[in-house]
Amino acid sequence: MPATVRSFEEIPTEQTSDESLISRYLDEGDERAFISLMSRHLPRIRRLLFGVLNANRDDMQDVEQEILASLCRNLVRFRSASSFETYLYRFARNKAIDHIRKQVRQRRLVEAIGARSKSPEEVHAEQVRSRDGRAEIAFVMSRLSEEERTIVTMKDIEGVPIGEIAEALGLPEGTVKSRLHRTRRKISALIGGESR
Repeated sequence: MPATVRSFEEIPTEQTSDESLISRYLDEGDERAFISLMSRHLPRIRRLLFGVLNANRDDMQDVEQEILASLCRNLVRFRSASSFETYLYRFARNKAIDHIRKQVRQRRLVEAIGARSKSPEEVHAEQVRSRDGRAEIAFVMSRLSEEERTIVTMKDIEGVPIGEIAEALGLPEGTVKSRLHRTRRKISALIGGESR
């Protein structure tokens, strides 16, 4: 396993060629050759990561460690068709992009789980409860009919199931659902200022 990043910074770069250092590491298992190779190229890699990862230090450190660990395991895959510097730059850039893609996938997953865990009614109820001004809520409620206020209060504030609302009001469930939907749209328009 390669030395830590701090030890890379402490070791002066040798004047040996990249290819010679790679050969010493792969053929002889000389970890100091790997450390010398990485310490030579680490400043450029850090500049690349700084740009690709928008200067996020935590992400930069994570990706840097991934690059070092992957190179340590997979340096044997390097082919001399291009310079090691070109290979490393491309390798590091790909790792940074993979990291960004992974974060995007994780964010989408979290959002999808969050969206699935809340019904539209719950989201709407949270929005109603989270509004700052009671005056605004009072204004909106004053613009609703008694039946609209009753349905939205029972469902979105009290959490009463549609079936129980229908039974309490003596209406079919489908009617309660459609009136609730229309009332929510009306509330959204009122909150948005369209009816003021």
